[in-house]
Amino acid sequence: MMPNNAHFSKCFWGAASAENFQENVKALIWSEFGSLSDTFMGDNLIAIGRNLSFLNDEKFMEAFRSVITPDNVPGQGIIWRIYTLCWAAKTSLKRGGDFVECGVSTGTSAKIMCEYLNSEDFSNNVWLYDVFRIDPRVDTSIYFGSSSSILDEVTGRFAPFPNVRIVPGYVPESFELNSPASISFLHLDLHDTASEIAALDALFDRVTPGGIVLFDDYGATGFQKQKAAEDEWMERRGQVILELPTGQGLVVKL
Repeated sequence: MMPNNAHFSKCFWGAASAENFQENVKALIWSEFGSLSDTFMGDNLIAIGRNLSFLNDEKFMEAFRSVITPDNVPGQGIIWRIYTLCWAAKTSLKRGGDFVECGVSTGTSAKIMCEYLNSEDFSNNVWLYDVFRIDPRVDTSIYFGSSSSILDEVTGRFAPFPNVRIVPGYVPESFELNSPASISFLHLDLHDTASEIAALDALFDRVTPGGIVLFDDYGATGFQKQKAAEDEWMERRGQVILELPTGQGLVVKL
């Protein structure tokens, strides 16, 4: 029986056989520690001897399970990343600004965030920016496939949340169409150095003091160019990005 304070996913990006890799590592942990409790495996992250408190956050787990099914291997793998996003949003509720996500894909993480905060005093506007279509400037095939109805699908997904604004278009051009004056939480997940820097140029000055900026890919292998550019950008403003074990990067605006 799986221990309650453990999480195992076969989501390991780049593994020749994620299933074999997981089983081999589980066997090694068992042989060394005699238990699989307090262990996290997934999203290219292995953590041993951790409380994994988010697994006992009933509101979060209910929101997560309402969107991510047990057979969704990538979704199950990134649960710690999604919880970090939800924590950042909850922490930003009283900061006096709106929430912004650049790089929404199909809206999975944002939907979990909205479901998680729905029982709170959740009046912040949420602005979701993405192309929401096949665009030659962006490799969207991995997220959208060949779908031409993704905008309708995402719009329907957020229909229960009147505070969500969905803005289709190429970042940062889409900011000119509609964007908030004050931001308490900014989530960047664009997989592109130029676009994320352009988003920072346009939006960072609107982030309230104490507001949070969360980078999804900052610490992941393959995004070193993006990380270096963001480090340099933040250093010029007296800010330092904290690399998280999840591969995300975190800034609390001074």
